[in-house]
Amino acid sequence: MDHVCVIEGIMGSGKSSAVINQILRNSREKTMIIVNYIKEGERYKEKLEEKNFKLMGETIKHSKTADLKRALEKQENIICTKALFEMNMHLIKEYVSEYILIIDEAMNDIIETYKFPSLYITHGKNEEENKELDKKKSGKNKLKVDCKNLKEYSITEKDMRIMLSNEILIKEEETSKLLWNNKLEEPTIYDIIKEDFSTYDIYEFQNNYIKVIPLEIFKAFKRIIVLTYMWNSQIMRYYFNMHGINEFHIEYPIMKDKKVIIKNGQLEEVSEENKTQKFKLTQFEMEYLKYADMLKEQARKHIFLESRGDKWTYKDYTEKEINLSYSFYLNDAKKPEYESIIKRLKSNVNNCIKNNELFPNKATRKEMWTVYKDALEVITDRKYGNISIRGLNEKNFVSFNKIATNEYSDKNTLFYLIDRYKNPFIKSFIEAKTKIKFDEEGYALSELIQWIWRSAIRNNQDIYLYIASERMNKLFNTWLNTEEKTSSILSESLRKSNKELWTNLDEKRAKFVQRFSESYKWQWF
Repeated sequence: MDHVCVIEGIMGSGKSSAVINQILRNSREKTMIIVNYIKEGERYKEKLEEKNFKLMGETIKHSKTADLKRALEKQENIICTKALFEMNMHLIKEYVSEYILIIDEAMNDIIETYKFPSLYITHGKNEEENKELDKKKSGKNKLKVDCKNLKEYSITEKDMRIMLSNEILIKEEETSKLLWNNKLEEPTIYDIIKEDFSTYDIYEFQNNYIKVIPLEIFKAFKRIIVLTYMWNSQIMRYYFNMHGINEFHIEYPIMKDKKVIIKNGQLEEVSEENKTQKFKLTQFEMEYLKYADMLKEQARKHIFLESRGDKWTYKDYTEKEINLSYSFYLNDAKKPEYESIIKRLKSNVNNCIKNNELFPNKATRKEMWTVYKDALEVITDRKYGNISIRGLNEKNFVSFNKIATNEYSDKNTLFYLIDRYKNPFIKSFIEAKTKIKFDEEGYALSELIQWIWRSAIRNNQDIYLYIASERMNKLFNTWLNTEEKTSSILSESLRKSNKELWTNLDEKRAKFVQRFSESYKWQWF
């Protein structure tokens, strides 16, 4: 891996279109594109038809892994989902030394808490029945198991101590990374997690376990290109920092023909037919920022952010202010003493629906909402807060971390009912490994913006938006009404070391970009 390139651009700025155009014009090297969903992969395949990209999982005639292996052996251009990529990292590493890897949206699940799998043990009623079950298990016929006889067993901290004391697992003292002892000859019951320790880097941290995708999979590629927005706030950026990669080559999407961009002071609509041809990449940040500001100004005209009354402050029975965090929903929301908070939250949503002047009619109103999945019934079940919400149900629920999909682009009435914080163990782990303070506000904001842009706003259509959390409401409102005049890309150390170049960006930009590019010896293809 020579280096990491980041394509930084606000939603709708043409990141993927610019990359597609770059591939069509220049690429002679093998490319693998990673997408979140197969539907987005279909779009890439259609636009890159002349480059003969193979979309993995497009049909169900063959095994996806087998198809992927065949394509890699033939050194074909490949499009696959992140899920398939992660499932086949060992396979992929063997073939991609000459490939460029393009990742559409930062992989923020690259660092996660590790949950041990459960064992399901079949028990007979007596010793004879257990022997009979063992015979059936070893025979050719499939065993039909009575679910009543299944017993779930979860690996516990005691099991971890057993594995460490018996050297099934070996702990690196300096890093707290847990390694599977491959020298063991005898199988153990713990072999069910062996594959996880072979696939991921797993760390013990603050009495928890953290799962990290190994850097080796990315180092296997010739170059890495990540399409994203607010890169400095993405988990993937911290992941590279954790591995000593602290500076990135940055490019930005802009429209090619500036005469086409502005018409009567506004951006001209770009049809899908000629969209790809109208975008290119630039290293000139100021050029992009002016373009991004116009996109944001256009979005402001289409977003009605609920601001009437007092709909953002929630106090418990002791008058203590409550935020709508995961901890609140998981631990307190169903308790009787917090019923008044849930009642108020639901009443706020109902009032927003009732007084929605933008979409007053049910026929034109298309709802989309989110809360933590573990708290779905708190919102949908009348028994919590003794009140129902009209229009919100599991069918129009959209997960708060949904990204990179056009599936909900018809939704025009949005309800964001959480106060987003990163898992505290992940946050602490990142800070411990990188020695960098985690940007909690930036991370929450970037996720919220991505969620909002799943809706009709991505097509420059009007949307009504209620953000129940005061903190999240302020974060979004500030972002929406602030110019993109300060880049969130380059590291603070790089900015400080090049302070003189940032004094007058317009005059010194060319010189800065030349120095920056030469230091990386960057080339696209």
